[in-house]
Amino acid sequence: CRTLETTVFIDESVTAAVNSHYVAVRIDVDQNPELAQTFQVKQWPTDVVVTPEGEQLYRGISQPKPQTY
Repeated sequence: CRTLETTVFIDESVTAAVNSHYVAVRIDVDQNPELAQTFQVKQWPTDVVVTPEGEQLYRGISQPKPQTY
């Protein structure tokens, strides 16, 4: 999402926190509809956290404020 790129992920504290705990991957659901279906993504942008085995731990609509990350 372009909004998140310019409001959230530009914030160095957010990217540092995310990168220190997760491997962040951006998926284009138009090109990967099977992933959207697998993780029940119905709105965009959505944050999904999964284990290395693919178990979903969290799914929620992305918030456009850096403080929420």
